[in-house]
Amino acid sequence: MRKGRGHRRAITAVLAAGTLLTGSLTPSASPAAAAEPVGSLQATIDTSSWSPPSPDPTGITWWTDRLLVVDSEVEETISGITHYEGANTYEASPSGTLERTSTTTAFSTEPTDVAAHGSRVFVSDDNRDRIFVIHVGPDGRLNTSDDTRTSIGTHAFGSYDDEAVSFAGGDLFAGDGTNTQIYRIDPGPDGAFGGTDDRVTCFDTRALGMRDPEGVTVDPATGRIYVASRISREIAVADGSGALLNLIDLRPILPYGGRDRIAPSGVTLAPAAEDPSRIDLYLTDRGVDNNTDPSENDGAIYQIRRQSPDGNVAPVVSGFGALRAVEGERVSVRTVAADPNGDPLSYSATGLPPGLSIDPSSGLITGKVAAGAAAGSPYVSHVTVSDGSLATVRRARWRITTGAPDDRAPVISPTGDQRSTEGDPVALRIQASDPDVGQALMYSATGLPPGLWLDCTSGRIRGRVASGAASGSPYRVRVQVEDQTIPADPSFTSRFDQESFSWTVSAPGPSPSITFRDASKGSTPGPSRRLRIPSPSGVAPGDVLVAAIDVRGPARIGSPRGWVRVRADHRGHRLRQFVYVRVLTGDEPGTWRWRLSRRQPATGIIVGYRGVDPIDPIEVAAGRVKRRSRWITAPSVTAAEPSAMVVGMFGVAARAWIRPPRGMDERAEIRLRRSRRRITTEVSDRLLSDAGPTGRLVARATRAGTNIGQSLILRPAS
Repeated sequence: MRKGRGHRRAITAVLAAGTLLTGSLTPSASPAAAAEPVGSLQATIDTSSWSPPSPDPTGITWWTDRLLVVDSEVEETISGITHYEGANTYEASPSGTLERTSTTTAFSTEPTDVAAHGSRVFVSDDNRDRIFVIHVGPDGRLNTSDDTRTSIGTHAFGSYDDEAVSFAGGDLFAGDGTNTQIYRIDPGPDGAFGGTDDRVTCFDTRALGMRDPEGVTVDPATGRIYVASRISREIAVADGSGALLNLIDLRPILPYGGRDRIAPSGVTLAPAAEDPSRIDLYLTDRGVDNNTDPSENDGAIYQIRRQSPDGNVAPVVSGFGALRAVEGERVSVRTVAADPNGDPLSYSATGLPPGLSIDPSSGLITGKVAAGAAAGSPYVSHVTVSDGSLATVRRARWRITTGAPDDRAPVISPTGDQRSTEGDPVALRIQASDPDVGQALMYSATGLPPGLWLDCTSGRIRGRVASGAASGSPYRVRVQVEDQTIPADPSFTSRFDQESFSWTVSAPGPSPSITFRDASKGSTPGPSRRLRIPSPSGVAPGDVLVAAIDVRGPARIGSPRGWVRVRADHRGHRLRQFVYVRVLTGDEPGTWRWRLSRRQPATGIIVGYRGVDPIDPIEVAAGRVKRRSRWITAPSVTAAEPSAMVVGMFGVAARAWIRPPRGMDERAEIRLRRSRRRITTEVSDRLLSDAGPTGRLVARATRAGTNIGQSLILRPAS
């Protein structure tokens, strides 16, 4: 470990002031409650001098009692030259003493970043677009034969360039260098990453001035998120929703302008080498890439000490990136700024292109670019952000052209104010479109009521309004949608649209119950490979649909997208009954189409319900088959709580009427008569006042035949 690199000296740099958060990343104090410390370069670790060396360290984390570093480039051979000696993973003391090495090449030749928690180590890979979860075995040593591995495919949430990874508060934080997003992955109720119940939210790092986020770490004590970029000469500090808290200016700290090239990559928080009670920042530096110079060996880690600032601190303003517009285009550009002391900010600007102006209270630059503005391009404007006593000026460069825009902003359809009660399930889709065909959209939100989250790729707000949320009502929600066009210029700023609306949450009244909405039915005209059933009328987003499908013959069945099979029962080829469930999101078709693998007669019924838990609607289901009888029996099922709904599905291979079980309400019945192989399907239900077993549900057909009875419990929303 060496003190700087010759001419380097320790210079202070303002870090961030932010909202104090708990370990679970929940706000607990205002931004002014605690200022982020300032820092200076404490020491430099030469990873290039390790044996074996790390010429391009790309990721770093603190693992129990050591620094854990990965190098995604060392194993490459360029022009016949390589520095690889069987290691791309390094374990070192905080002072930089190399203690152990290993390699990930058995599963990853491109480990771009690393995170750790207990016996789990997380490694991101931007070639395979996966995050590997390594469960270190009993020997306690990483990358040995007793380790086990799982992985998370990041394409599921729109990430195709996995650069950064961190772990805090039970969640993973992943950075995408191309999409310039930080994704927060909550493992959901099952606690396992990569499952279908993962909850993924995200925020845009370009708004923070980070155009290639290669490093991310989260302070578990405060919830502040630190983002490092290979391109930007700053580290952004944000709160859990991605709002800027401050910027760490690396230019006075690191040796920019000298003979060395600085390329920040990974970042972590770890105990200081000389004082374990102090937590410092550790930043990896790739230096020159080996694709540029195969002989390079210049990797380093910088230890930055943190100290509390005194007095008032000037506001910080993120970089604007490359701003482009055409004459006549309507422009909306954010000024992203924060004040370390929590002071209110005011904004002004000079040199803006004709037709544009800045809002002095919000910093939003808007307007319509004037005709003839291209003649004066490029424009260099200066945006000033002041806290009343200190000010910061940031330069913005504009290129104005004529013709069509190279990228147009997406458009959000008005959502309208929302009302909910504590405990309510929510399934609300933000409707947005982009005038440019083929654009992927990313969604983010701030100010949602506790318990709700916005899926960053689908635009759906989901979850259940938390108990106690009424005390903070009404909530001012801001939703933002941005496109993902990435021109060749890495500093380009994407287009966006945003809207705000109010969300009022009230305290719960009497416990709600499940209510029947409507039913619909359909049948094949005879043997067919298509079964069409219209959607029930009067249903709305958040409602739950249950479908019962009866088929004569050996056909396999394919359901429409979004329907989940609950169970299937059959008696050979004489009768098959399938039950499906779906939670409505608001963008469903008017008719549902089931596909059969061969031409067979089929009937089906869909019933809709309000007040069902949209996250986990089915509590239990069971079925029973009889060879030939007029009595159709569905097994007893047990409700775990009152106000649940028991639904019975009854089918018979005969031309018959079906009388529902005693005490149950018939919701729909359909008979297929235009076929030699006839079917009748009936669905009925009953609201349960108490928890406990339902008893057998026995329906009666007017004619005997092979029959199937199925029963299920719908779980109430609260």
